Amino acid sequence: MEEYELVGHAHADTDSCDSEKETKCSFIGKYEMIIHRVNDDGESGLRSLKWMSHDKQKQGDGRYNLHPDLIRVAFRETMRNGLTGCKIIGFTDMKIESDKSSCLYRARPCFRGNPWYDFAYVEFVENDVNGNIFQKIYPSLILGFMQINDETEPRAIVRTSTRDLPWDVQQNNFISSFLLSNNFE
Repeated sequence: MEEYELVGHAHADTDSCDSEKETKCSFIGKYEMIIHRVNDDGESGLRSLKWMSHDKQKQGDGRYNLHPDLIRVAFRETMRNGLTGCKIIGFTDMKIESDKSSCLYRARPCFRGNPWYDFAYVEFVENDVNGNIFQKIYPSLILGFMQINDETEPRAIVRTSTRDLPWDVQQNNFISSFLLSNNFE
């Protein structure tokens, strides 16, 4: 895998739930970002942001600035898709609930006065040089969740580790070290 910053659709892993049980995925901390212009570098430009809750308080407080890597992804995806005046609906949290359990993933610029960005073990399906399909799992920093223009499902925006960390290694070692990528091609 050459590109370490990946954008994919956020969804619950329903394979682990009984087929008769419903898994519910909800998003919290809604905001709207308009990309007015993308600079030539494709990673910056002019944007506006409106929080759906307590906007005036958050606009005047620097603690509510979105993660710089998340903003860069917004500009990059806008440019890649040839969009202008792009409207992005974003969320800071994703909650997954089933009859058996629930889990909350946070990507908040300010939670109780400090940033809170959760990590997740993210699975990617890749192809080797012979075209064989295989699975790799990467520890990843969750930057946020976004819907770009008319998309129906939010995408999870993550910054992955530089290398995969197989589950069996994680189980055997319990604590494993990894480096977050800084390759933003």
